[in-house]
Amino acid sequence: MGAVDVCVGLGALLAGSACGGKYARRNAVGVYSKKVNSIQREMQRPLLNVTYTYRTYGNRNTPLTKSVPGLRAAVRTLAELRRHVAALEPPPDALRLHPDLLLFAARAEAFARELLAFADNVPPLKPATQPAARPQSASRARVPAPPGA
Repeated sequence: MGAVDVCVGLGALLAGSACGGKYARRNAVGVYSKKVNSIQREMQRPLLNVTYTYRTYGNRNTPLTKSVPGLRAAVRTLAELRRHVAALEPPPDALRLHPDLLLFAARAEAFARELLAFADNVPPLKPATQPAARPQSASRARVPAPPGA
């Protein structure tokens, strides 16, 4: 093998790595991953607020109605997260990962919506779910006994 063959081989190797070789593909996935991480870093404060809202939701000392504003903000935050991730264009080697990230974001948003719906609807239903008061003795006397009793 001569010097010309080595030069041609090295040139082909360099051209391959610069024009879509395995390192370029790996780097493209790395760039995609960094973009996803940067979205998370940019949204760090709102995502921490979502975590705080979840922690205080349903706490004995906190009525559900007090959680409603935080849950509304959580729904907005998680919808924004999903939109940002959906706007990314994944490289071919991340095409399997991208739908999973979108599914995770969509499920997190759906969970927040479900908690919000529960918190919005449970307090008005609470009186209807309380046990009925015991009848007074006078009203029991007026109710006839069932036949055969």
